[in-house]
Parts: sequence; structure tokens; C-alpha cells
Amino acid sequence: MERLLSENLEKSTVMVNITWNSNDWKSPSDDASNHRWVQEGNIPHESWNFDFKNSRNKDDKIFGYAQFTHPPSIKGNNNLIIFHSKGKIVGFYGEAEIIHTPVAISETMSYNLIGKKDLSLVLKNKIDNIKEKGYLEEKMRMGQIGFIYLKKNQTALNIIDEAIKLNPEESHKLNNLKAWLNNSDSSETVRNHPDKEKIKNKKLNQILFGPPGTGKTYNTINKALEIIRGKEFVKANEENRDILVSEFNRLKDAGQIEFITFHQSFSYEDFVEGIKPVLDSGPELNYEIKDGIFKQMCVNALFNIFEKNDVQSLTKSEYFEDLYDQFCNYIEEQIEDSGFIEFETLIKKWPLRIAGIDENKNIIMEHLKISGSDEWERSLKTPKNLKILFDNYENVSDIKRIKDIENLGIYSWKSGHVALFKRLKDFEQTIYERGTSRKELSYVQKKELITELKKIEKAGDPFVLIIDEINRGNISQIFGELITLMEEDKRLGNSERLTVTLPYSKETGFGVPPNLYIIGTMNTADRSIEALDTALRRRFSFEELPPIPALIQGIGSSLAPDGRIEDVDVVKLLQTINDRIEKLIDKDHKIGHSYFMKIEKTKEGLKQVFYDKIIPLLEEYFFGDFGKIGLVLGSSFVEKVNNTNGFDFADFPEYGDLRTDLIQRDIYRIKPAEAWDFVSIYTKGQEQ
Repeated sequence: MERLLSENLEKSTVMVNITWNSNDWKSPSDDASNHRWVQEGNIPHESWNFDFKNSRNKDDKIFGYAQFTHPPSIKGNNNLIIFHSKGKIVGFYGEAEIIHTPVAISETMSYNLIGKKDLSLVLKNKIDNIKEKGYLEEKMRMGQIGFIYLKKNQTALNIIDEAIKLNPEESHKLNNLKAWLNNSDSSETVRNHPDKEKIKNKKLNQILFGPPGTGKTYNTINKALEIIRGKEFVKANEENRDILVSEFNRLKDAGQIEFITFHQSFSYEDFVEGIKPVLDSGPELNYEIKDGIFKQMCVNALFNIFEKNDVQSLTKSEYFEDLYDQFCNYIEEQIEDSGFIEFETLIKKWPLRIAGIDENKNIIMEHLKISGSDEWERSLKTPKNLKILFDNYENVSDIKRIKDIENLGIYSWKSGHVALFKRLKDFEQTIYERGTSRKELSYVQKKELITELKKIEKAGDPFVLIIDEINRGNISQIFGELITLMEEDKRLGNSERLTVTLPYSKETGFGVPPNLYIIGTMNTADRSIEALDTALRRRFSFEELPPIPALIQGIGSSLAPDGRIEDVDVVKLLQTINDRIEKLIDKDHKIGHSYFMKIEKTKEGLKQVFYDKIIPLLEEYFFGDFGKIGLVLGSSFVEKVNNTNGFDFADFPEYGDLRTDLIQRDIYRIKPAEAWDFVSIYTKGQEQ
């Protein structure tokens, strides 16, 4: 998609409109507003935009809100937001990010803007007369969609300079904002990426591995958000898991994150492509070639790159549709303010007016029946006629005679059409923001468009595929020939890029895009780990997530801050159990801390976790050898049962003397929970 900023502008700068607030957006106010949300009795979400002490603001970030008809298309967290209200410039967010879907914190609080606290402030003395000073650049007014882009870096610098003159007490922070604006990295890739790290330093393929219960699946949310939103976003919200989960789900719904789980039946046909039956195909069973989840992610990620690299990706037809939609929105908002829009024809200056837009996006135009009367005649002017003029004339001045448009198929209200066309072109040149209301393309359309991508010069937004339990699938069968294409230097856009012809669709030139990240999880206690493909091992970086007993008394634990349940030190308890398991088996079969993170803070809750989770896991580890379980937990958990008195086997003399040995064999069993002594597990001198 075409960027609207000039080539030499180092940052994206956007001026956004917010509802007026006499309390300087530090708390709700009683100001009158024509905003429908406010008129219905609701509190504007912008009310806390500069409430730096608000609990929603974490570390060095401030979270704000602006109402957009269509969100700005800027990316990353290296932007400047200039706040506008009632014709005045009222404040700034520096090093800022805009989120397309607001994150709800409460019924009255949401945020879709993130700024850096040190570079964000509200002006005590606001800046007015901004149009006369050229601060709107070539725009006639603030955009009807809630914002305008500023194309010139100097405009933003001039605004900050005036802010310093009007607010000398804030000169230190404003000068820092100015210095930041002047010294940003101008690299397109770095500027647009949510994190400032270079993309080549990101781990494209990574696997989180460790014993059960160490938070591997839990951490995939953090890892995915670090890749897409940046490490700072995750760090700022690490104490508020709900915000992270909400953002993860938003990105998942938007198609930027996908989550799947491998299992023994998962196949190449599920992952890449395969022949699948068509449901509801009539009395005869029909089949079609269906793309799997990995191929779909590749298509969506590559289309994202295509949008950023091919500025011609909007066809002329798509461009007009986008322009016309925004023009109709503009008309509706103007009519909401004044009731109708009046103008004149270009030649005879006949009075015309626009009365509204109907449900089919037809513009309702009216003119006086007789000059000097007050009776208006109405007609619907469909977008079809405007598109005819748009396709055949660059400007209104190209129409030499009104009668000429009859040759194009426009026979009635010709002067009205030309006058309306002039207003459309004026809107295009002064207010229209290209691509902000573009219709979502279908998956098939995206597949067709990406075939036109010839060269990758700009990085796309990151897409993340999470594969839980990756080692439980047959890797060779599932990935097939794509295992080689996953390597960083073999991906599209790189020097050693490789493509293949897919077996079912016979699609040629298929490759893996450079902006698709893969995160896998692997349970080291799962015996299927032995089947992990060696080729996969070489193409993934591995990050171990071991049990960390100390986390039991940390953030998110029901046992914080001491990690105790009555007289039981749960941290020592887990550490001792894991030390013994490592001695008896290996470190890959330890028990994870997450089993103890959310339990009820009573001994009954601890007993329930042991009964439901820990003991069954130990039984699996030791293949039912309760003697070894006793070495781990102690005699208060496991007892030897003497059942030789009166016990005998069935008559089977062929077993001979071995029969007597079996009768004397020791049997162990788990004691009732009432007998369990948790403290004895980790204290010296406990019975074994």
C-alpha cells in the first residue's frame, strides 16, 4: 500500500482529533460535545489521554485513545502523534504506536495509542490558528476520518517550536521531543518494524522445550507479541496478563497469528495442501484441493509484503471505490452538521444541494424546479455515473463541453454530474487518505495478486505460526519438501531463495516469505521426542524453559509473596522433588513450576494437585514402579504392602520355584492423602 509520507520524512507524523476536555484529558469533564458517544451519556475514552498516574500506564509508556472512522495506516512504534481538539493543537505522543483495534481495559477505558512518557505531554497553553500557520499543510481542514498525515518534517518541528515559546516551563521535554524527531533512524525496515531490532537478528524458527508444566505454551503468547508488537509492549504489560491475552486474540482474529497443535494424525494435507471432500456437494461426493494452514499463512504474509512493495496494488477500480467510500463518509458528516450541502453548477450557476446518501451509497442530489422557488426536485446520482467521469477525465477542466458526457452514456443532470465530479476531485486532492477504507480482499484474490510481486524491497509486518507439541507429529511427513524452504537464506527475497512446485495443485514458484515466524513447543518428557527429525533440529533455534521453583512466589502465583502453604515451603518442595527425579531419570523429566502457580492456598489444594497431577506424572515416569516414587516423595506417600499371609496363586505347577519368589515380591502403593507429610519431602532425616 502506498505510503502517504514524503520520502525524506524520517518518521510518520499524524495529527489526530480528540473530544475537548477542560481537565486537560487527565479525568472526565462535563464539556458539551457533538460526539454521538458523548451525547448518549457515555464518558469519552480520551478522558485519560494525559493522566500519567493512571494505573493503565506501565513503566515508561502512556496509553491513550482517539476515535477513528478508519485508523491511520502507519506502522511500528517510531511515530509522532499530534493531538488536535476544537481547532487547537493540545499535546503530543512521541515514539508512538497506533493500534487498529482498541484494547479494552474497562467499560469506560480503552486504548489504541501508545506513547513514550518522556516524549509525551499536554500543553497548558494550546496552539491555535493552525490552518493560517500552515500546520495543516495543504489540507483545508482536519480529515473526516479523525486524522490527517503531515508530509513535511519541518511542519512538526515548527509546531514544537511554537509549543516551546508558549510553554517555556515544558521546554526540556519539548526539546527532547524535537531532538528525537530530528535523529531517528530513517531506515524503512527499522522504522516500520514494531521493534527497533534488525529483522535479520530475529529468530525466524524457534522451539521452546522443557519438561511439562514449565510454561511453554504460556510463553508462546509473549514470544508472538514480542515479534509483532515489540519487547517493550510485552514488558509494559507483563503484570497485566489480560492485556497480553486480549492483544494476542485480536491479532489471531486478524490473521496475523495462528495456533495449531501437532498430533500423530496431522499430515502434509492438513499443513500444506491436499485433496479434501466438498461438503454439501449434492448426491455425489466431490473433492477439491484445499490449502493447509501453513500455506494460508504464507499467502497472507506474502500479500502483506506485496501491499508494501507494489504501490500500484490498488487498481484504478479499487482506487475509485476507496475514494468514493470516503467521499460519502465526508458528505454524511457534513450533512450531520448542517442538514445539507449547497453548491452550484459550473456554467449557469444553477443552485444544487446534496441531501444525503441512501443505503446503496447513492448520492441524493436536489435542484430548484423553477428559479426563485423553494420547491426542490430530487434525483439519485449513483456512483456509476461519477466513475464514468473519473475513468475518462483527469480533471474537470478536461471536460470542454457538457454535452460531451452524453457520448459516455450520461444523459440527465449533466451539469449536476460535472459539479459533483469537481467536488469529488477537490476532496481527493485535499482530504482523501488513500487506502484507509480499502475492502478486504478474499483469499483467492490475494493468491492471484502475489504472483505479480517481482521484488521485495520493503519488509512486511510479522506473521507468527505457533505449533504446539511440534514433536508429536511426523515431521518428515508434515513438512515434506518445505523443510528446506524454511531456512532464513532460502526464503523469498534472500540471495539463496528457493521455490518448489507443490504436488497437488502443481502450483509453481511456491516459497516461504521472510516475514513468517514459526514458534514450536516441545515437551522433553514426551517419548516421541526421539522421533524429532534431524533436519528440523538444524533449522530451528532451541530455547530451554526449565522448571523455576522461585517463580512460585513471583508474579501471577496464588502463593505470592512467600511461596508457602501453611507450614509447607512449596519452593523447596518442588526443588527437592526435581533434584531426585534428575538423579533417577534425567533433567528432561522434571516437574514444572506451573502446576503450583494457581492452586488453592490450603493443604487441601496442595493435596489435590499431587493427587491429580504430580503422582500420575511420576507413575508415568517410572512405569508404575512405586518404589522409585517412594525415593522421590518418601514413606509418608508410599508404603510397602505385606500380603504374603494367606496369599497364594492359582494351581500352575509348571512355574516351579519361581512361584515362591513371586509370592514374596514386595508391593508398594500410594497412601491415603490424610497421611501425606509434605514437609518431610525436603527436610533432613525424613523416613525413606
